[in-house]
Amino acid sequence: MIDTGTTVTGLVRQYLVKLSQEESEADRRARVTAKLDRAFDQFKVHASPRTWTRAELYERK
Repeated sequence: MIDTGTTVTGLVRQYLVKLSQEESEADRRARVTAKLDRAFDQFKVHASPRTWTRAELYERK
């Protein structure tokens, strides 16, 4: 909402302050990507080597 008596310079200043405080889409994507990378690193599962073959899985006993 525009206040009565606000100068054009004041409006531009308010707009620029608001714009500078907002997170850009690129910044948001970079932040989310970094957060996902940290989560993937944190929750890696180290499995032991596979000791079976596919055929062995399907053998009927």
